[in-house]
Amino acid sequence: MLGKLLKHEFKNSYFEILITNIVFVVLSLFVAVTLTSRSAVILILSLTTLFIVIIALFVILIYNIIKSFNKKMFTSEGYLTFTLPVSVDSLIISKLICNIVLYFFTVLCVAFGFFIILAVNIDFDNLVKIFKEILQIINILPLLIRAIAFAFQLILTLLILLFALALLNAGKIRRHKMLAGFAVFFGIALIFNWVSNLFVVLPYGLHYFDGFNIVHFEDYHGLSGLDIYIVLNFNNLFWTLLFIPGLYFLSRNLIYKHLELE
Repeated sequence: MLGKLLKHEFKNSYFEILITNIVFVVLSLFVAVTLTSRSAVILILSLTTLFIVIIALFVILIYNIIKSFNKKMFTSEGYLTFTLPVSVDSLIISKLICNIVLYFFTVLCVAFGFFIILAVNIDFDNLVKIFKEILQIINILPLLIRAIAFAFQLILTLLILLFALALLNAGKIRRHKMLAGFAVFFGIALIFNWVSNLFVVLPYGLHYFDGFNIVHFEDYHGLSGLDIYIVLNFNNLFWTLLFIPGLYFLSRNLIYKHLELE
């Protein structure tokens, strides 16, 4: 059943994201060509348009994420959704997976767009040389660890959004709902930030520079300015992994017991 829900989620969410990403990639090719013309005016206009499209990409992505939770769970569409023989857990998990995949797809399209700009304006030999140098500098494993940590942060952000919407629904808030939703969302995000920074349970981080090392927070500033090589903050990860199930079950409980479809 989860597979069918995922198929349904992607079918209802992919179109706007796909079209906007295609526009961005095509525009990246146009910018790449304008760079070869050496026209300052065209270059400025192209880069400005590219920047606007990047903003539009993520605005549309955020809008789709909010719509996937709110419109399809707490409005009239929810009547159909909750008549299906599926659990609330399956519904929530399918939406989380779909939104995470669409987010990373957007990030990859943005990266591909910038690659096109670079590839068109640099000859092949120099391009290969640049990538070889990058691969020598960048180690894949630390990047993978950062990506996994970021994925947990993304899950937490999505669950904060879901909890905010479920809380508004349970409280039957109708007036100034958008404003109240932003207040709840940023309030919870702020609470997480304060808790994770004030209550240090695991005062260590995973540091990478010519190898992995576990360092204490007090030693961060003694690493010759190499704080950027902190791959993973264990304390932040601890609180993230604590907040994720907490927010999940709170949201799930609110949906189960206080669902009030509009």
